Amino acid sequence: MIRVVHGRVPGRVRLRLSVLKRHSVLAEYLTANLQGRPGVRSIRVGTITGSVLVEYGSPLARHQDVLQLVQGVVEAFFESSRKTGPAESPVALSVPDRERGKTSSPIASANGRHTQSIACLDRLALKETEDEAWHNWTAHACLSRLHSAWNGISDEEARRRLTLHGPNELPDGPPVSQWRLFAKQFVSLPVALLGAVSVVSLITGGVFDALIISGVVVANAFIGYITEKASDEAISALRQLQEPEARVVRSAHEKMVPARDVVPGDVIVLRAGSSVPADARLLEVDQLFVDESSLSGESFPVAKTADVLLDATVPIHDRSNMVYRGTVVTGGSGLAVVTATGPRTQIGQLQHMLQNTESPKAPIELQLADLGNRLVLLCLAICAVCFGIGLARGYGLLAMARLSLALGAAAVPEGLPSAATTTFALAVRRMRQRGVLIRDLTAVEAVGAIQVLCVDKTGTLTENRMTVQEMVADGMRFTVHHNAVRLNGDVVDPLRHENLKKIFQIACLCNEIRLLEAPEDGGAIILEGSPTETALVRLAEDNGVVFRELREKFPIHSLCLRSEARAYMASVHSDGESDPWLAVKGSPEAVLDSCTRELRGGAIVPLTAERRRQILLENADLSAKGLRVLGFAYGTVNGCGPEVPGDWIWCGLVGMADPIKPGAKEMIAALRRAGVQVVMLTGDQELTASSVAKTLDLSDGRPLRIFDASRFSGSVVEDLNGNGSDIHVFSRVSPSLKLEVVQMLRRSGKVVGMTGDGINDAPALKAADVGVCMGQKGTTVAQSVANVVLENDDLILLVEVLEEGRTIHDNIKKSVRFFLSSNMSEIALMTAALVLGLPTPLNAMELLWINLISDIFPGIALSMEPPDKDVLSRPPRKAHAPLFSRSDFARMFRESGVLAAGSLLGSFYGLMRGGMAQASTMAFHTLSLSQLLHALVCRHADGASSKQPLSANPYLLTAVAGSCAAQVLAGVLPGLRSFLGLSPMGLVDWLVTGLCATAATVINDKAKTAQRRPLRLPAARSVGMGALELEGVEKKAGPGHRGPWLDERNQTVLWHASTSDP
Repeated sequence: MIRVVHGRVPGRVRLRLSVLKRHSVLAEYLTANLQGRPGVRSIRVGTITGSVLVEYGSPLARHQDVLQLVQGVVEAFFESSRKTGPAESPVALSVPDRERGKTSSPIASANGRHTQSIACLDRLALKETEDEAWHNWTAHACLSRLHSAWNGISDEEARRRLTLHGPNELPDGPPVSQWRLFAKQFVSLPVALLGAVSVVSLITGGVFDALIISGVVVANAFIGYITEKASDEAISALRQLQEPEARVVRSAHEKMVPARDVVPGDVIVLRAGSSVPADARLLEVDQLFVDESSLSGESFPVAKTADVLLDATVPIHDRSNMVYRGTVVTGGSGLAVVTATGPRTQIGQLQHMLQNTESPKAPIELQLADLGNRLVLLCLAICAVCFGIGLARGYGLLAMARLSLALGAAAVPEGLPSAATTTFALAVRRMRQRGVLIRDLTAVEAVGAIQVLCVDKTGTLTENRMTVQEMVADGMRFTVHHNAVRLNGDVVDPLRHENLKKIFQIACLCNEIRLLEAPEDGGAIILEGSPTETALVRLAEDNGVVFRELREKFPIHSLCLRSEARAYMASVHSDGESDPWLAVKGSPEAVLDSCTRELRGGAIVPLTAERRRQILLENADLSAKGLRVLGFAYGTVNGCGPEVPGDWIWCGLVGMADPIKPGAKEMIAALRRAGVQVVMLTGDQELTASSVAKTLDLSDGRPLRIFDASRFSGSVVEDLNGNGSDIHVFSRVSPSLKLEVVQMLRRSGKVVGMTGDGINDAPALKAADVGVCMGQKGTTVAQSVANVVLENDDLILLVEVLEEGRTIHDNIKKSVRFFLSSNMSEIALMTAALVLGLPTPLNAMELLWINLISDIFPGIALSMEPPDKDVLSRPPRKAHAPLFSRSDFARMFRESGVLAAGSLLGSFYGLMRGGMAQASTMAFHTLSLSQLLHALVCRHADGASSKQPLSANPYLLTAVAGSCAAQVLAGVLPGLRSFLGLSPMGLVDWLVTGLCATAATVINDKAKTAQRRPLRLPAARSVGMGALELEGVEKKAGPGHRGPWLDERNQTVLWHASTSDP
């Protein structure tokens, strides 16, 4: 606790005390008790660094003498703090009150010169502050510093403090107004480009065009607004609206008050089942256990104490004399004085951390923004090229300016926002029907981009409740699954086995459980008690033991609770007819030490040394699996009470744990097949975390790598030194460290998802690319920042969301490809006519018809394609890869050229048949039909082997057929034909138009299929997930080659088994 920092100068030594940091009371006490001691010439104490500088002389000869002197004074300080009794407490706990008197501290120097009362601890209590190291103070000092007492504060003082400190509430973020939610739908680059197109249309005189485009933009925004509003309302409905209450002591009377009215200095009463309303320092405890899983991630209840902790730097999760807002008392009782309320609590600090944490944009948003930037450059290039060509050919300046602007506007895919919004909205609706609530439209696609999924253990992978996993009795090992006891896989009746029957009896009798209700209809009984004892009683009940009847037959005569000096619990029972007997459960080593016999084969036999060794080995084996192990025994009462060990009879061992959630292992296996790395984050100890990780096969058969944060003092980034990408488990992590892990992984270039349910997960949930929260067990804070909420906490739904997200990305890519290649074909046709000196083949109204009437429906239908068969067996796409590569753009330029060439052929035919008017009409119809058929080509990239039959997407067939019918009507109906400026066409003209459109479609489809060629690989290296990365690929393939096929979507090679592969 104390170490010498510098002692080389004779007569001068500097000591470092970690307990002294920020402990002003101890600093004053050290000064008062060391100054004037024989040999001490001067002393200086620093509470910031925790150092003590002492100048000394005779009789102190060495700095070791000074160290021993300081050590003795520090020990005397804390010893007196423990012995000093505060004023009488008016609150009766579950055990008899002990007498308390106003006692002076016996602290004194060795020669009795500096006797000092406990008032020394009170002199610095001048202000109330929430950042004190309260765990480092005595209970009396905490009360004094908070201007409170054991009998609490008065109601009048509570009202004054409520005005001063404000209500004990966590301030909610400003609600998003409906108008802001609606306006959010317009904030995207594709929509901005459409707005620019609308403005250009107005400038060039196309008022009708501008109105149509604006109408499309508003309709898309309305769809997005309605969908996100419904998701927000559904997530809000999951939050509990009931206002909690707290039990406090005011003016020596116990009363219930709204939790929002609790103030610093209030003395609160803690009982089993109650929620802790604020951060508080414990004053008195009686077997108090608190579930802190929502704050720290620790899955087991934490034992609490009222003793002073010597180290001022103890981490939050190890401050056993503190309780924190949002945690739940699972057993025992206690008194505590409130030290912080509202935003100054640990939860409040987490919320502040949330406010300073930015949510990253969804990957699809970044990709569409990148695409929009490229489209802007493309539009500018098209305008400049066309303007220059027109001027070179002698066209007028104003005419070329209008034509250039029109062509630049034509490059913008007007149907893209409609297709994207519809895709997201339909996916959100489908997911909601399956019990998955999506807050943002783009969030569902973002799940499909996840490369690393950080999973909180407690409450996400596990059920956050204790259950019996294994039992060892009579030399046999039993397993327990869903409270069914099995031996070698076969279900057994425990009541037919004497050892198990006795264990169940002890479990039902030796406890502090209260039976709240025993339903007459045979339903589950309602128990109030610790998770461990409740789980044991439930197991006994499910296997035929009637808890109420057993308790009535063998009532508790006396109870000896577990304590620091006694690692077991014992109770005395009697049915009134036979002699009283003792039921014992607790630490296997402690219980076994007091046993001289064991229950074996239904008979009581001596407990041999060999059997003791076997039992201890069995205990060690269960502990190595991360189980909490209890030993069970019984015996006769020896007349000295249950607290005195006697001649006990050993029954067996019971191993308990927080069970793995159903579907968790299958989820991790499915994510691994999809190329997603799963990382577990937990506040649990390394042994427990390791056991869960091995059960889930988190490392996929490889050595499990665990980072235990408790062994390191720096940040995660500093400690790992950039080597954190292959860590499977992060244990003993605090909320800030969870956030740091997520940020570290994101900085490494990964798309990171985070799942959780507790308050401690909220900052990491917000910082991740995708935050996934549980709906039933998730806290309000976690749900408020998550992008995705699993309504029924069903983990396997994550895989379905992943499939949906990847499918959405694929489909949006198909739609964008269709829109871009179609629009570029219009530009190519217009540019070719300009270069050839031909009149403009398409007028503004015809372009509007093609882009907003003809193409938009097939483009939307493409976004509704079913998932490819390999969508969950291929690796995730690269994190920062653009939506389209250069080769993708080259392919789209080639396809658009083919479409434009087919339209030119139709135009030339019309020119020969009926002049310029007929040529323009046939160019319009040919290009429109070519684009509609091109939608069928865009269904699958590169002739994918996993492509679905055409019938798998009836929406596309309907959209293409309907648009083709509308196109025919445009050429047949006189009014519509006149509106578009078209000439009549005969049957032969329609046949030629159809032939040109079909030819363009066939050429593009054959060219796409030709790209999918087998490649020989002279060198490659593994990149995981069954994929290989190319190195110097030679693009040659002989006939009949069955080797790997190049997948240009992710630049990997998918290996097809073949015995002839080189």
